[in-house]
Amino acid sequence: MPTYDAFFSHSYGPANVHHHQVAQIARVLQTLQSPKTPWLDETNLPFAADLEHTFENAIDSSRCFFLFLTQEYQEKVCDQSRAFNWCRYEFRAAIQMNKPILVILLDPALRDPRTSWFRSMQIHCADRLYFDMSDPTIFGNPQLLNEKCILLGRILDELQMNGDMTSAINIVLNNHDSCPIHNE
Repeated sequence: MPTYDAFFSHSYGPANVHHHQVAQIARVLQTLQSPKTPWLDETNLPFAADLEHTFENAIDSSRCFFLFLTQEYQEKVCDQSRAFNWCRYEFRAAIQMNKPILVILLDPALRDPRTSWFRSMQIHCADRLYFDMSDPTIFGNPQLLNEKCILLGRILDELQMNGDMTSAINIVLNNHDSCPIHNE
């Protein structure tokens, strides 16, 4: 049985803005009526750990992989000329472990996967379903953030029941009129 509901993979972004957004999502998920247990580096990464082993165990111990997509993240993952980075390491580990991946969009410039996602992202996130949290006002509005996190929690609940991310997303999508899930 997985220790974590989701492994949170993200880049920190300018002035750590994306990291702060991801941390907000993690905190809200932990306070839901049916609390979720995310793996997030700032709260789960042991000091002086063997990082590769720690990340691999965390991904393996997670029900799914939440990929918080920004331009910086996809550049880190897809640009092979760049030096080693943890985003690429985590993404590859999730693919090798065949983890269900949910793309959570934090960058509004990436709303059209056909034109704005790098080829590698398109290939490995083939269904091109994504959960849109790219409106920055979400993170300044606790009620709206809570509503979005409730939907993420429902996706995790459905994933736990049926084991398939696409099915979990479609069940939540079909039962919620304003679900911010997009399929391009």
